[in-house]
Amino acid sequence: MNLILLTEKDFIAPDRVRLTDRRLRHAQDILKAKAGDSLVVGMENGLMGKGVITGLDKTCLEMDVA
Repeated sequence: MNLILLTEKDFIAPDRVRLTDRRLRHAQDILKAKAGDSLVVGMENGLMGKGVITGLDKTCLEMDVA
């Protein structure tokens, strides 16, 4: 199972994250993710959930998370 690890810094809204680092590249290159895809996410030292990709390009990935 692939899990995208999130930190408080990733949140741009209470239920939305933006990734611009190696996790973006992993989602693009390894997971072959695209807008609309669901990914398993987890907070560092916290709960797990699901993220739905709402935007993805070469510079960032945005997801709604629950």
